[in-house]
Amino acid sequence: MLALSVKRGQRVRITTPSGEVIWVTLVKSGKGGSTIGFDAPRSVEILHEAVIANDNAAEVVTEEQGPRRAAEAVNS
Repeated sequence: MLALSVKRGQRVRITTPSGEVIWVTLVKSGKGGSTIGFDAPRSVEILHEAVIANDNAAEVVTEEQGPRRAAEAVNS
């Protein structure tokens, strides 16, 4: 695992073997946790570990369902 220290607003670029570029941005950080943003092609699936670990997480949340729906899936 690569661990990097970043400040709010800084980005990290990930390039996949196929050449797709994914940007990860630290949006905010505080005592309760951090918020990170992903800028990636639609073909790249990004899931929170809590969604993967949840036995009831049979549905994948899409961008069309919006951020509120994505948050509901993570918090369920």
